[in-house]
Order: sequence, then structure tokens, then C-alpha cells
Amino acid sequence: MAIEKQSRQVFRVEYIRQREKNQWKARTTEEQGLKAIDTEDVMVSVARFEGQTEAEEDHLTIHVFVERDPRYFDMSPELEEARIAMLEKANQRADQKFLKRHPNAKIKHPEIK
Repeated sequence: MAIEKQSRQVFRVEYIRQREKNQWKARTTEEQGLKAIDTEDVMVSVARFEGQTEAEEDHLTIHVFVERDPRYFDMSPELEEARIAMLEKANQRADQKFLKRHPNAKIKHPEIK
């Protein structure tokens, strides 16, 4: 069974502030059913309470569009390696965008398996 040959995959990276002010926990998921249209490569979504400033944010979501690894299409033995490589690239690009908003943040991603 081959995967639809859409050229880009969408990943959602959610950042949640921990009790320590500059500690953030990140969670990355592969979005299914979303079409990677030709728009921005990285989109930021944030919700704040009225009167809350950017410095007071405690939750932020970033959608990242990553070029699919060719091994991903064929369900080859390297499929898992391709998935991990795409996930790491998504995390790197999302972290770059996130750190522009919160430059002193320390981000913890769970180990990729």
C-alpha cells in the first residue's frame, strides 16, 4: 500500500510552558488529512486570555510543512527512518520560529522513536 504522493507533510508542534518560567515541553504529531497547500512553510497559532501579553503565553502551536522523504511513499524498509528524519526537521523548523517569540526558552522534546 503506497501513501498518497503529496509532496509535503504537515506536522503540529505544541509547546506548553512548564512551572519553570522558561521551560517548555514540546509535543509533535503528524497531521493526517490536511493538505499541504502552497502557503507559508510555518504557521503559528496562539490563544491568550484578554490582557495577556506574549511573554505570558503558556501554550503555542506551530504547524510545519516538511518535504516528504521519497522513502515515505513506497512503504520501504526505511519508512521509519524517513518518518523520524521528517519529524526531526519539523521540530528544528518549529523551534526556530518558537525561539523568535521566546528567545530565552528551553525546549524539551520527548525522545523520537
